[in-house]
Amino acid sequence: MISFALCLALSACDGGAGPTVATIDAAGITTERSQQALSYANVSSPVGRGDSVAVLRWVAPASGTGHKTISHSRDAGAIWTDATIDGQAVTDDDLERLAVSPKGWLALGRPSTGPRDRLVVRTSPDAAAFTRQGDGVAVPDGAEYFVAGTAVGWTIVFQQGEEPWQAATSADGAAWTVAPLTPDGLSPEDYAAVGIDGTFSDLVASDAELLLVGQGTIDTFGQKTTGGLVYHSGDGGLTWRRNRYRSETSIGPGNSAPQAAAWTPQGPATLGWGWKTYGRTYPEAVFRAPLGNDMIHPTVEHGLRDGTSPYAGDDELDFSEGVYLAAGDHGASPDIWASLKVGSPGSWKNVSLPAEDPHGHRFAKGNLAVSGGFLSFHAQYSTLGSRVEVFFIDATGTASLRSTLTGHQDLAPSIAAMTAVDGGIEALGYAGRQAAVFRRTQDRTLGAPSLLPSEEPIHFTGLRSGAAGRVAFGWRQLANHAHAVAWTSKDGLDWVRGSEAVLSSRPADDSRISDALVLGDRYLVSGWAEDADGVANGSIAVTTDGASWTQLAPEPFRGSEEQSVGVSQLEAAANGAIVAAGTVTDKDDRTQLRLWRSADGSAFVDIAPPAGAEGAERSPGELVRAGDTLVLAVTEELPEQRHRVVLYESTDHGATWTAAAQDALEADTSIGHDLASDGDEAVLVATVGTTTASHLTALRRRADGSWRTMALESEVLRSERTRAADAVLAGRQLVLSAETGTGVERRPVVVEVTLPAGQ
Repeated sequence: MISFALCLALSACDGGAGPTVATIDAAGITTERSQQALSYANVSSPVGRGDSVAVLRWVAPASGTGHKTISHSRDAGAIWTDATIDGQAVTDDDLERLAVSPKGWLALGRPSTGPRDRLVVRTSPDAAAFTRQGDGVAVPDGAEYFVAGTAVGWTIVFQQGEEPWQAATSADGAAWTVAPLTPDGLSPEDYAAVGIDGTFSDLVASDAELLLVGQGTIDTFGQKTTGGLVYHSGDGGLTWRRNRYRSETSIGPGNSAPQAAAWTPQGPATLGWGWKTYGRTYPEAVFRAPLGNDMIHPTVEHGLRDGTSPYAGDDELDFSEGVYLAAGDHGASPDIWASLKVGSPGSWKNVSLPAEDPHGHRFAKGNLAVSGGFLSFHAQYSTLGSRVEVFFIDATGTASLRSTLTGHQDLAPSIAAMTAVDGGIEALGYAGRQAAVFRRTQDRTLGAPSLLPSEEPIHFTGLRSGAAGRVAFGWRQLANHAHAVAWTSKDGLDWVRGSEAVLSSRPADDSRISDALVLGDRYLVSGWAEDADGVANGSIAVTTDGASWTQLAPEPFRGSEEQSVGVSQLEAAANGAIVAAGTVTDKDDRTQLRLWRSADGSAFVDIAPPAGAEGAERSPGELVRAGDTLVLAVTEELPEQRHRVVLYESTDHGATWTAAAQDALEADTSIGHDLASDGDEAVLVATVGTTTASHLTALRRRADGSWRTMALESEVLRSERTRAADAVLAGRQLVLSAETGTGVERRPVVVEVTLPAGQ
């Protein structure tokens, strides 16, 4: 039996009801999945020195905000302990990279609020406690960068857009010097005149030495050739020189390049690609073993890459006690596979990892050298959660599971989505990994669960309803992509399980549903589908029986290689017209608002979105109807990292839109929000701030059409650690699903507010 009382004390200051207590009653749910925690874990940036290793670790509960911390191990990955960050268990900063040196450890990230034009720098002598140093280092947001530690300090090599590469160096992590990366003593002007346009892929260190490798196009008197770039520094990154890297060697023509490097007692080794013979379609692996500083001892390693399949990049090279570990990706999307091999030039062995989870996929997250071999990190994602598996690989290529890093192991029931049905409330939630629909009873309990059983796991994320029934939607994880899933029901008890060709008829497409609409005897869903070429198209599909879905004409929602399109919201106007809101995102990840409209839901056309602030990125939040008026909440990301939420209304069934009169909702931090309506009343609930420092606010639509602040007070809200996830209105009852707390103590709560009358 699982039954939790989630206490809360929420009231509307302007005359609402007093504190209430909500309970999620999962009694009677005793399936095997209900005893398994629904949680997520991932890692990045593994680094190590001897058997001391550390990773950036991300964990999240079933329906809640994840957090990132730093985990470290003293025994080569067998036992892990979370580090403190500025004395706390977690941080709101976006942690990005770790590095290690003979002197200590370095963590780089960006602030979660305010300008992000500098990296936040933290150091630790032992990876157990990280402390912020100085004002950080001026590495612009979005810059490509690499970091390494030497015996004399820290070095960051970075590039922003088309600007020249630069090197930032620091002895202690507090004070940094930034200078152009100009090898061979050339001035920036002379270096630019040489005509080398390069991109780098790896930076490795040993003592005070650094090696930076990549590929460049060299223009010599108008003759352009492509070859490898190898830069070496013997003083911790203060000065650099170009190593000789022969692209024209015994292995054949140029256009070869190192992609990864590793330091050995004999010097640095590199792994990359090239062609031994002209005319070969795909490259072979080119390995350069240490041989002095010139690194001119290449061999073609067919044991690593034989030139018979596409090269997908992401090479990695590590060295431990006379043996190399080489990793790389092969194939082309969506059929990309990773390889792990141990050995030395001319002799390589495949590493075979234990079988993956059924209905899941394993993603490589990096490797590092330890005593006697290597650690290899892999995120095992399935439909219902993820974990990180840490494997030890010895010199023979034998892999054994050394440890597992998991997310929150909490079986408390959680709510993923809610909907108003016939004046009551139904909630889609989980008991462990078992999905169920709960119903609000007279005593304010969310109970009487009906299960959503499926032999193959499905992660349900949304629930929508109308007079004729309900739609529960989510996704199912396949080998390397996911399929959107939608079930329909007339009564919320018996469900029709439709095909998985909901938003796309192509089995290899990756698809997700963002919203649904029940209109008469029709069920509609919207979202996106990404094809094998990486093109993301918006999609709307319709069904009347729940078993088979028909995608509407794709032209209005079609994406391209230059931009991705998604349809995130659906709503019906009073006259039966349907309006859809979505986004178009360009290659620079800039997002803009898109709107579409259909008179009857059979064919959609673009309509002009309302004008927003100049230079702002805009994306739709929620789209609802209040009486005869359609209301759209839009999030704008303004210059200087300002965020605001703007409400727009349409009184002509979605044809034209104007900004509503509203109290300002703007901050220098993120604003999450949900717009709730019962068809007449409407309330916007917003979370302003980060996981550890946030507050809730609400705007209520008044009779004159203006949106005014409705103050909410309670101990839960004053904790500054509460975020609203979903909101519904049923009569004068506003019910919120939320989460509160910090780190592993974060818990779901259900909040109920009685709206004051006469406003």
